[in-house]
Amino acid sequence: MRVLTMIGAGEFGGAEQHVFDLLRSVKRVEPRLAVFYEGELASRMRAVGVPVRVLSRSPWRAIAEVVDYARAQNIVLLHTHGVRANVIGRLAARRAGVPVVTTVHSVLATDYPDPLKRWLFVGLEHLTRRQTDRFICVSRALRDDLAAGGIPPERLTVIHNGIDTSRFHPDGDAVSLNLPRPLIGTVARMHAAKGYDVLLDAARELVKGGFVGSFVWIGDGPLKTQLARRIQEAGLEERVRIVGYQPDVERWLRAVDVVVLPSLSEGFGLALLEALACGKPVVASRVGGFAEVGEGLAGVRLVPPGDPYTLAAAVDGMVRERVVLPDPDAVASLYSLERMVRSTEEVYAEILAKMAP
Repeated sequence: MRVLTMIGAGEFGGAEQHVFDLLRSVKRVEPRLAVFYEGELASRMRAVGVPVRVLSRSPWRAIAEVVDYARAQNIVLLHTHGVRANVIGRLAARRAGVPVVTTVHSVLATDYPDPLKRWLFVGLEHLTRRQTDRFICVSRALRDDLAAGGIPPERLTVIHNGIDTSRFHPDGDAVSLNLPRPLIGTVARMHAAKGYDVLLDAARELVKGGFVGSFVWIGDGPLKTQLARRIQEAGLEERVRIVGYQPDVERWLRAVDVVVLPSLSEGFGLALLEALACGKPVVASRVGGFAEVGEGLAGVRLVPPGDPYTLAAAVDGMVRERVVLPDPDAVASLYSLERMVRSTEEVYAEILAKMAP
């Protein structure tokens, strides 16, 4: 099966990590990748031998490029991730005569804080949804959200994200951080949905209560400058360190003592599994995939989203008490990359079998 995967790839976040891990690991598929930006994902994919096509930023030109590429490369199926790829990919696939799979990574309405952008992108997504033959949802919460929006159950499949346990495990190198302990780490894009404002308020409460440790924020995104300013305004620049996007995030996870994930909305949240696989206890919001995964694994404490005081108390309890540590082997067995890849390839085969004459 020669499959073309499409994603925006303007930055490297959870969806891009998902695509990278999937395409470098498929066994029954000859993968191709189309992106709208020449960036981290494109360079990583080329490094492992996956052909990459960078599309035009003009929507109509991009549609024509995808149609021509699909025909020239004998693409049998298109797999889209993210609104731009969804809309352009679906319109192109209709003209090229190939089926479409769409993976849903998040609740779309929370991805766009700006009301006009939210209205536009949600509208475009809904207008083109019927062109998708199968939706892969990375959590049951996302499946339920799409079902409530009118997508028939037979077009919805849940495939939880998987992690590369050869990379994420407790034994290995850790970065050396010359900061007061305990170290509280956070791995997330700096986006409103990730709850960094709540985390900053919780950090202020902890410091006010005598907490002597430090906070390490690992990630990049549109709120980075604003958050850096807020840290200074709060007088916490000596306690909260923004280190940006880190390609070797596993080394940073091994260096911290507790991981905090304060999302206000979450499709699945690879960071939760990555932290647990590295043997780190986690405090996370009880939202979406965090609630789904965290309820069944040791070492996770779930708190209501948007409440800095409860979050601060949970973090304080985690560093003061003797908590049950995560079992990396349990994470590996339940959420392996191999399971995710195999289940995705089965969806491809099922759709193509239905189309066979």
